[in-house]
Amino acid sequence: MVYEDIEYYYRFIADVVDVRKGKYAVLEQAAALSEANRFQECLMTIVTNVDFVNPEFHTFMTAPDESKEVDEWADHIFKLSQETRRKQRGVLFYMQKLLAPLRYANCKESITVDDIVKAIVPCEGNTTDSAHVHKALIADELFFKKKYMLRSELTDERIFEIYMAITDRRDIRHVFARRTRDRRTRTLPGKMELKKVRRFINHVQRDPRQNELIFPEESLESIKKTVYKFDGNRKFLTEKGFAKYLLSNENVEITDFSVRFAEENMHEPLSCYFINSSHNSYLVGAQIRHARFFCANQSCSADVEIYRQILLSGCRCVELDCWDGPDGEPVVTHGPTEITFIQPVLFEDVCKAIAESAFKTSVYPVCLSIENHCSSAQQARMAAIFVETFGDLLLKDPLPDVPLLPGVPLPSPYKLRRKILIKARKKVEQSREEPKPPPQSSRGCSSDLYDPEQECATSNDHQTLITPEILERNSKALYEMASIAVIERADKTDSREEQDDSTASSDDGHETVLLIYEILSTNASMLSFRQPNVDENEKCGSELSNLVNYLEACSSSDLKLKGEGYLRF
Repeated sequence: MVYEDIEYYYRFIADVVDVRKGKYAVLEQAAALSEANRFQECLMTIVTNVDFVNPEFHTFMTAPDESKEVDEWADHIFKLSQETRRKQRGVLFYMQKLLAPLRYANCKESITVDDIVKAIVPCEGNTTDSAHVHKALIADELFFKKKYMLRSELTDERIFEIYMAITDRRDIRHVFARRTRDRRTRTLPGKMELKKVRRFINHVQRDPRQNELIFPEESLESIKKTVYKFDGNRKFLTEKGFAKYLLSNENVEITDFSVRFAEENMHEPLSCYFINSSHNSYLVGAQIRHARFFCANQSCSADVEIYRQILLSGCRCVELDCWDGPDGEPVVTHGPTEITFIQPVLFEDVCKAIAESAFKTSVYPVCLSIENHCSSAQQARMAAIFVETFGDLLLKDPLPDVPLLPGVPLPSPYKLRRKILIKARKKVEQSREEPKPPPQSSRGCSSDLYDPEQECATSNDHQTLITPEILERNSKALYEMASIAVIERADKTDSREEQDDSTASSDDGHETVLLIYEILSTNASMLSFRQPNVDENEKCGSELSNLVNYLEACSSSDLKLKGEGYLRF
């Protein structure tokens, strides 16, 4: 039988970011199996990615009587992938990874020079690097007067030779020559004796700041083992063995121990830590569709899957921009679809994705930063979804031993393990004796820029309608809307350019207000989002407010730092 047409399919275990089973498995023909729920327990999906926005899904299915094996396979693969991804690797490992498909997933017994060039330089447009690699391989004895090599000949030793032929590491040769030079005769013996190897590892490569009890110096016996591993003898190290050592996993810049996670460091108040956070977590690509005019190859959409990807990567704070959706269901999006042209995703779907992936790679708390644009009714729906979806994972009330009182330090990440915290505005009970504060606008909200009732009550004086204070508060939103208007009206002639320079310069402020007013007034898509200014305390629904513990959203102007030092409450 001939197997020339067979294509091997492979994925690196280090590229696996998630393994999903049962109802969380991904199927392209999910609709075809929707009626056959008995197949759910037989499914397993391996998720790989090279970046957050382009995950790949590989689904496997077992026989119904072997469904228990799915759990074993899924747990083992996920555990192995996490251990592999945490390891620090030397340079040669990545060269071996590039050539691994030719070595293990190749149906051909022969490997040509072009095969190796394509594996090392996969980008077809990179002709300069491809030509350099091809020239180096042809000039070297590996392919000198040879058209191909056998697949069995592509060993670790041969991969090292390919790397050295391509890179020409003169720096390694220089270091080896300087360390082996005989000062008396000024000759190069071509080998490094054991005492010189030991001196180089203990005094040149070793960080002198390290604790000698935890990181003791290498003994002579361990040096002999290292020399034997890379050079096949126990007496000296050649230049080739020296290069292998420097490029190996034993000579990485950052050791596995230095990046290990120390649980004993997680007992300080929450405010003492930097939190791995994500802004506009739901977006894939540009933030508005018109941004594609300024940056090539940009997409603009919202996606639920991106929440899984960033949580699996270790992110502990994600953002949800919540807006009123159809049928009473809130949605997550960057703003009104008529303005951003970004299709929203259901708030409930986002919460389900967070509940599934929040604590797969870390047990420490996850913060949901809520940017709230919803009505009171849909805020109540948001709170209900939080409770229904997260269950016991949601921190509904303060911890008994850490009350919400001034001067009481925040709980530690260790105490908040496997808990989801809501960061939103907290509804404040106002005293009847105290006067009600004046209305405050939410930063960047289009509803605060224009009030139709005020338009009817005022004259045509646009400067009283849109004040400089409003312009300053909402500069970001105005910039985005002005950019959209400029793009849509790019083919129209601006009559203001024909005005006299002296007249235009004297009315700069007035013209700016008129232009912004015209943009807001003529943009029909804004009409459905104009709402009267209301107090921030009135915008905050009580159901959602009751779920806010320890983390409260506030603007920078609301922060009042008293005294010096860090606030821990």
